[in-house]
Amino acid sequence: MMKGLGPVAIAAVVMVAITLIGGIIIHWAIGENESVVRSVREREIIKLINDMEWNKRTMPQVLEYSFYQSSYSLASKGGYFNSNEVPSFNCVPYWKVYDKNYLPENIEENFNKTFLKYLNDYANALRLGLPLYKISYQENDNGIFVELTSDENLEMERGIAKIEDESDFSGQFNVNIFKLVEKGKDFVKEDKISSAVKNSLGASCEEIKNKVVAEVKQLETEGIELDVEDVQTDCGGHVAAKVLVKISDTGKYPVYDYIENTTELRNIQLKFYIITGNSELINLETNVCEN
Repeated sequence: MMKGLGPVAIAAVVMVAITLIGGIIIHWAIGENESVVRSVREREIIKLINDMEWNKRTMPQVLEYSFYQSSYSLASKGGYFNSNEVPSFNCVPYWKVYDKNYLPENIEENFNKTFLKYLNDYANALRLGLPLYKISYQENDNGIFVELTSDENLEMERGIAKIEDESDFSGQFNVNIFKLVEKGKDFVKEDKISSAVKNSLGASCEEIKNKVVAEVKQLETEGIELDVEDVQTDCGGHVAAKVLVKISDTGKYPVYDYIENTTELRNIQLKFYIITGNSELINLETNVCEN
């Protein structure tokens, strides 16, 4: 006659059942968790892809704004990244003070620093993460062709998802800041303003200032504007003049001006001062550029 299961056997059966049921529940839970993780990752990747596409559509505009703003900023500071490197007044450097010249060197290096500053500023404002870029320029008849290249990819990360894409960009721009600076250097080396000032010496003491302005204004050509800001004479055959030289590109571009605090279509305008004459009657006036 078979006996019924004892308490120990019953307990063992119950434990086995619980273990089997627990294993089934754990397996189901793991499967469900993996499904949830996969679903979340897929949603995040889709969002990242959309964001990456937006970034890549936006970058050409960021590149364009950065290039024109850099050209405007560097030109307005006479080709210097920091116009405080040389004597300057209201952020405009002196390129010639009597017999001393302060012509800017390393223009491409100065432009690189200016360009990367604005590129990163615009990118940060739009929350675009950029790699470390190298910049190359190719001058042509239409302006400058710019290439941004990097050893790193564009990366975007959100939660448990991460995507990458190529980071190189390029663009063709009409203005050529390098040619503007070279044009300015040629103008200084020709020393025409000095000759114009000396040509005024035949005028009377009362008329000599007007004569200097007239002589200097005759030197203006398309793209070159000359503003005589000061004329000094001792009425004894000595005269000196301070002239603001502005050399402009023909086009207009959307740029921000720190003095006017507005963004408008403006010419890219190279600016620098010249003080010249047959006697040092005008003292060098300088101040610190804050921009």
